[in-house]
Parts: sequence; C-alpha cells; structure tokens
Amino acid sequence: MTEFEDIFDKHSEEKKMYLLQEKEQIRAKRDEKKELVKKSMKDQLRQEILQELAVEKELQVRADILSQYSTFIPNVLDINLQELREQFIAISKAVAENKLVLEPEQKAKLTTLSTQTTQMAIALGMIKTDLQNSFNHLLN
Repeated sequence: MTEFEDIFDKHSEEKKMYLLQEKEQIRAKRDEKKELVKKSMKDQLRQEILQELAVEKELQVRADILSQYSTFIPNVLDINLQELREQFIAISKAVAENKLVLEPEQKAKLTTLSTQTTQMAIALGMIKTDLQNSFNHLLN
C-alpha cells in the first residue's frame, strides 16, 4: 500500500467511527424522545383516570345523599295540610256543638295552635319542595 492509501484508509476509519457515533447519538435522542412521549402519554392517561375516578366518586356521593334523604323527604316532611285542617274543623265543630267544652282561654289556645300548626305545615311543605328541587338538581 501506498502512503496515500494508508492516509485515506485512516481518514476513512475515523469517518466511519464518527458516523457510527453520530448514528448512536441520533438513536439515543430518538429513544429519549420515545420515552418522553411514553411518559407524557402515561401522565395524560393517569390524569384521565384520576378525573374519571373523581367523577365516579362525585356520582357515588350524590347517590349516597339521595339514598339517605329519599325516605326523609316523603316520610318526615310529608304533612297533609288538608288532614290537619279537617282535624281542627272537627275539634271546632265539637266545641260549637258543646260536645267538647273548653274554657275561653283554652279556645284561644286552640285557635293559636291551629294557626301555628297550619303555618308550620305550609313552611315544611315549602322546605320539602326546596329539598326535592335540590336533590333533583344533584341528579343532573
């Protein structure tokens, strides 16, 4: 071999080594980018899962609230205003027909009781409606 060929081969080897190193660096960068993309996708997936879990938990809380109060509203707050009115009318008739004798002070107390009970029944009816609307809103 000539000296020229030796120099050429030497440069050729250095060039090959350089190209191999470049190729490795490019591969390493590509692999690094792939890992970053994977990590980003994992983070995004994790966020989506956490968000879904939060929604599920919120729905479960709503369901629990509704189940707790679904019997409370109709059973506790269901006061039949008409029935109350009829009972007080029956008592008043009994007093008027002297089937039930009350002192004037007792009559006044009965009238006050009738008025207050009616007012409470109306207020409870409004509260019941508001609670039902709130629970219906929770469902949506």
